[in-house]
Amino acid sequence: MISNRTRSNCVFIILLSIAVVSCTSAPVPVPLVYEYPRGTKQKAKLAEGLIVVADQRTDKSLDKFISVSVPDVIRGVLSREIAATGCMDGSLPGNPEVNTLPVQIQVDLLKTSVEVPSHVSNAENALGAAGLIAGLVTGGVALVPLVQYEYNYTDVVGEIQMRVHFHNVQSGIEWEDTWTGATTIRVPIADKGTPQTNSKTFGAALKDAMSHLPDALAHVGIEP
Repeated sequence: MISNRTRSNCVFIILLSIAVVSCTSAPVPVPLVYEYPRGTKQKAKLAEGLIVVADQRTDKSLDKFISVSVPDVIRGVLSREIAATGCMDGSLPGNPEVNTLPVQIQVDLLKTSVEVPSHVSNAENALGAAGLIAGLVTGGVALVPLVQYEYNYTDVVGEIQMRVHFHNVQSGIEWEDTWTGATTIRVPIADKGTPQTNSKTFGAALKDAMSHLPDALAHVGIEP
């Protein structure tokens, strides 16, 4: 029969091994998880040339989880979304054969983040500490709270903020606004902080920010 002391030592070794792996393994970046509009890729390529994204963030920690640079992600998403509005279906004077983007867009990327709210994180840490203490005191009994802790769920919050300037290339009308997007998703605790979770959460926040696009086009006189 395995003694309580031996069980406690086994639990401690497992936890230590997990901590070491977590600290030494660099995240493998993944593509952005985003609900793209359908059938807009070709026109989106034309739109990208008139979209400029300036990265003015002070915190770029999200970037290590996304395989394409975040500014390029913003430009690609915005081009797909604006092409999907139908505003490129016409042509400019002198360009009867080519669909063109009727606006120039300047984006100042101000903030991107994906994180667990502090009050949730503190509660998780307390639960994890309780499981560890129980393991060291009661041996094999600790495996139960540790497993329960692993399969609990947590909130993950994604946010983006960017200043967007629109210029109607025909009329000269201009409009500037600050777009914000936010979302909260619930994931297993084991999945928090992973590239997949961060990509999905950020993608949903970016989708929320893109809901401002029709209003911005209307302010510069473009009604898709």
